[in-house]
Amino acid sequence: MRVLFEEDVRARLAGGPPGGTALSCLVDLHVPWPGLRGVGARELAESVLRRVAERRAGWLDLAIFGREPLRELGAAAALSSGLQRACLAWGVGFAAYVVGDGAGLDAAAARQLARAGVARLQVALEVPRRSAHAGGGGWLRVLDAAAQACARIRLVLRVNPEPPCDFEALMGALEERGLPAAGPAVALYLARRAPWAQQARELVALSALLEASPEAARAPRA
Repeated sequence: MRVLFEEDVRARLAGGPPGGTALSCLVDLHVPWPGLRGVGARELAESVLRRVAERRAGWLDLAIFGREPLRELGAAAALSSGLQRACLAWGVGFAAYVVGDGAGLDAAAARQLARAGVARLQVALEVPRRSAHAGGGGWLRVLDAAAQACARIRLVLRVNPEPPCDFEALMGALEERGLPAAGPAVALYLARRAPWAQQARELVALSALLEASPEAARAPRA
């Protein structure tokens, strides 16, 4: 498990000249789309592909975010897989990312997202003081799900490091679930609270930092 810090990720977002051949598309599930299914999904995909063609992009990053994106699992997976197929046909690289709070995460959801071209799934954790989670808590249930899901999809655990974050409890819970030994399947990202759109941008940049392949040096996002 690698540990990354907000300063490094934001430096990547801020550094480098604008432009390049990589294009990022952020899809906010809170926006009242006509729907991520049927006609609405086709119109959204066609709009993204037109932008790829206009920019002559060589790579497309799709980031889907919202409070509970896994509640729209089927629609999000369909959008990702459709754009992945189109990019493959055009010779354009593609990766999708999903940002949420872990609601609905399980092994089946992870498998479906991975098959749809989702490269990484981020879940946000708020780790309270030990006295607040003596009997368990939502963040522990998310970690239980993450331990099952990381065999099927790469995960980013985003943790707010500001007080009252209990790092001792966090590290103990990670160790109990074997997550530090998961290698590249799990990354721990220490970053303050941020709007969902900002989290999505950071996840794309963070993923580029994590990649060991030449894609990690792709041009800065538009």
